[in-house]
Amino acid sequence: MDLKQFVKDNVRWFSQGCLRIAIDGNVIYTDPYDIDKEYNDADLILLTHSHDDHFSPEDIKKVIKDDTIFILPFAMEDLLDIFPTNPIVCVYPDDALNCEYCKIYAVPAYNIKKVQCHPAEKKWLGYIIELDELSMYYTSDTELIPEMEDIETDIIFLPMGQTYTFNSVADAARAAVITQAELAVPIHYGKFEGSEDDVRIFAELLDGLCEVMVI
Repeated sequence: MDLKQFVKDNVRWFSQGCLRIAIDGNVIYTDPYDIDKEYNDADLILLTHSHDDHFSPEDIKKVIKDDTIFILPFAMEDLLDIFPTNPIVCVYPDDALNCEYCKIYAVPAYNIKKVQCHPAEKKWLGYIIELDELSMYYTSDTELIPEMEDIETDIIFLPMGQTYTFNSVADAARAAVITQAELAVPIHYGKFEGSEDDVRIFAELLDGLCEVMVI
């Protein structure tokens, strides 16, 4: 499969960690944020943690439908009371779920050094979305963690900001290499932290190791 063409045709990045991924007529959002208009087309919403730029009820309202399913960490369960009619599935790291059109794997996302930002004990999440022909890893807000050694993916979406997530752009690049990604897509930059210069450095570090696609 042409991974860059797949991303071009099926993936949109809004801001921070918010991705819209179209799969066989179904739509998945990760951490809806900075949604520009009313879409109300989400079949599945993957939430990773409760920080304001990853859990925004105002933005969720712009993508949610009556039958939208939420997948989220157990630590966020009470926050979904504001959407009482929608089904929710709470998961821990290492849980796996089968959907009709994909498999969802919950994976750890936490800080090792900046532990005040994303403590491991919260059991907040990243997600791997697996299709028949490819897998995508949305790391969410994390540092370079040992669990990445056990992850293999085709496409990885990585935050460029270094205040709350990876300690350096080099660590983000290492995550792409460790997970054996063929395509790395930088996200989570330009609004509060991270810059286009960071993206350029990221691409230079991965030259010859992994393709980089800016979306």
